[in-house]
Amino acid sequence: MECQIRKHDAFQFEIKLAYPLNRANLEDRYRIEVFLFLPYQLGINESRYTREEFYRDLRGYVRFKTPPITLAELVAEDMETSPIRRLRRWGDEARAGAGWDEARTVYEIKVLADIIRARVRDEGRRIRALIEKPGAADWTAARERTARLAQEMAAALAATRALPEHWAGVAVPARVVKAAEWADEYAGIEVEECLLRVIEAAQGRGGGAAEEDICRTLAAAARAEEQYRVRCGWQCAGRSAARQGERRLYRQSLLKKFCAGALFLSVTQRPGDKRFRQIMYGIAAGVAMAFASVVALIAGRHWPQQSTAFIVALIVAYIFKDRIKDMVRDYGMRRASKWASDRQSELVDQQSGRKIGETHERFGWQEPRAMPAELTGARAPRSGLDRAVSEGVERVIRYAKDVRIDTKLVYEHHVRSLAINDILRINVGNWLDWTDNARKDLLCLSETDRVARRSAARTYPVDMVIRMTGENGEGKIIQGARLYLTRGGIERLRRRPAPPSAQ
Repeated sequence: MECQIRKHDAFQFEIKLAYPLNRANLEDRYRIEVFLFLPYQLGINESRYTREEFYRDLRGYVRFKTPPITLAELVAEDMETSPIRRLRRWGDEARAGAGWDEARTVYEIKVLADIIRARVRDEGRRIRALIEKPGAADWTAARERTARLAQEMAAALAATRALPEHWAGVAVPARVVKAAEWADEYAGIEVEECLLRVIEAAQGRGGGAAEEDICRTLAAAARAEEQYRVRCGWQCAGRSAARQGERRLYRQSLLKKFCAGALFLSVTQRPGDKRFRQIMYGIAAGVAMAFASVVALIAGRHWPQQSTAFIVALIVAYIFKDRIKDMVRDYGMRRASKWASDRQSELVDQQSGRKIGETHERFGWQEPRAMPAELTGARAPRSGLDRAVSEGVERVIRYAKDVRIDTKLVYEHHVRSLAINDILRINVGNWLDWTDNARKDLLCLSETDRVARRSAARTYPVDMVIRMTGENGEGKIIQGARLYLTRGGIERLRRRPAPPSAQ
């Protein structure tokens, strides 16, 4: 299991979860709980922030984790699960008269581009970690990894771009040809971007000859990708830098949706636990009707049916009947929120068109004093003054999600899959209505005893604790983080190391 928290943009933070798939299980089940500790200054409470508003601020994406195939394995002749190996074989079968399975081929082309992007990105991050290691940058290891990355990346891209030549003499469907072209363009753009990030991290860090080698090697590879796009007509060298950048950014987003979309699951949402809701509505209606009937019986004993008093009693009973029905229904739904879901979703595999799992979500407010120690201990440290001021006025949102995955069904069509990623994005824009100005000038004395002004951010810290539990013995993860909010959005996000006992 994995849990990553990061700032997505000025108003959204992202929680990325990984649900491992165990081939030995018929199904895998996980429970995720997100606790948000809201300071009283935000003014967020049960009356101002409803269940419906929370779900409007929440966006979710579910996808297969990119297959763990390395760049070297992509071009290996004996790697049967390599997309390059599969695409070559299918071309040979088509040449022999077997025909093309267009949907399967296009899917494999997209996955190939996703694998190249993910492996270059991951290796780039490892190289940057070696370079940016505080006080002990390992330039030797970084240079060795860079040389290996450049070699393996070039081989993988060359093998990918050689596929149309391998298919020569075969009637390749136009849809397959276009998919291969778009996947090639997407992989090249993403690879170049990853390389430039490493160069940016290495420049000016005093790495001597190793730094020069790393920057020179990666710059040559990045320049080659740019020139390749120009030759293919995907990037117009004659346009202004601003227009070219705008066009590239928009096109890159389209290419990403095209290629990465192959790994995403289709999510169909609907209200949760309809049967339970209908039962609660029935009980509420029954209680209300029983009250009205008792009033009618009592009134009938004291007044004739044609009397004014009897009619007034029936009107009053009718008025209270509707109110009682609403009160019983709302009370029952609040009390049942711990086990009755607000909404549920079906997870559908786009390749097979079959349902491979489902999720159940719940939103509610948690009493801070009822929080277990393993969760409160995962919060970022607070001062005694902070705890004293927030006691009794702090509000805690609890969002829970139960996930069931039909693992056996997944492996009927996705033998390379090891996990499913669940991406949650929460928008904090609606939390900021009561906040003050984002910055304030503070008065202070300079070294010459003159009064100076210094601008400081006015932040509102929001603690977040995530508990992720595998219900088939996979264990538990507890991860804490702190959001620093201003009127302008998320100032920064600090992730707290998970307690050793929670791993």
